[in-house]
Amino acid sequence: MWIGNTCFAYQELMEYIGATAELVGEIALGYKAGTPSMRPRKKIEDIVTYFD
Repeated sequence: MWIGNTCFAYQELMEYIGATAELVGEIALGYKAGTPSMRPRKKIEDIVTYFD
């Protein structure tokens, strides 16, 4: 997953990876720890309004 906003922890990230150049983004790698259950979904008729 591409993470483009590094401002929230810029200095900590630079120190952690030991970078000397400008950091413009990160890529998160990994795999899911589990399979979450399906979230309830609304019917399309409940969220869409048609106008003639």
